[in-house]
Amino acid sequence: MIKPPISSKEIKSLVTKQVEDRFHRHTTVTSVEQRWTENGYYADVKLKVEGINKTILLSRPSTSFYGLERYDIIDEAWDEQFNQEVKKMFKENGFGKIKFSVATADVPDNLPIDVSKFPTIQEIRKKYGQKFESNDIQVHLQKKYPEDKKSQLEENGKILSLLKDIDKRGIGKNLFLRIQYLNNNKIFDIEYDSPETNPYHKPEDIKKAQIR
Repeated sequence: MIKPPISSKEIKSLVTKQVEDRFHRHTTVTSVEQRWTENGYYADVKLKVEGINKTILLSRPSTSFYGLERYDIIDEAWDEQFNQEVKKMFKENGFGKIKFSVATADVPDNLPIDVSKFPTIQEIRKKYGQKFESNDIQVHLQKKYPEDKKSQLEENGKILSLLKDIDKRGIGKNLFLRIQYLNNNKIFDIEYDSPETNPYHKPEDIKKAQIR
């Protein structure tokens, strides 16, 4: 077996130092596991960072840990904050229980963001949201899409209300929104570049986004 180009102990030290220097928050690397692949050694590094509730997993070529990318770690916090915001919007717009959801925002690297202050995704969006390269939201609901036409229009009305909420919050920039109902009985893919290009204005319009 070929020896790893960098030891697990060194990876642990590099990650801890870079994260603490960048964010000024206590960091604990809980495990480092290296594995051989056809493209060389990869490392799976798990760590806990003060202020982020979940364990973070960094999986990448072992030598890449010499220099973490600018948004590494904080983008984990941003995704969690964004996802909680999405869950709140769906609840407030009457969609009921959510089975699964994920939300990510692609924030350009060239923005003058002081990541050491650990700004929230909402703070970043307020200042730079118009420059986000994407806002990706995927939600699986715990209910089926209704079968009768009247109830379908009512459900589509909820989606319209949700889109207004999304635009109001500044999320409707390069938006991709997938709403998946229970057992995949109905799936909607909604995409637009900005609130001005949003093509959904009445309940009947939502049918254009139906992919299943």
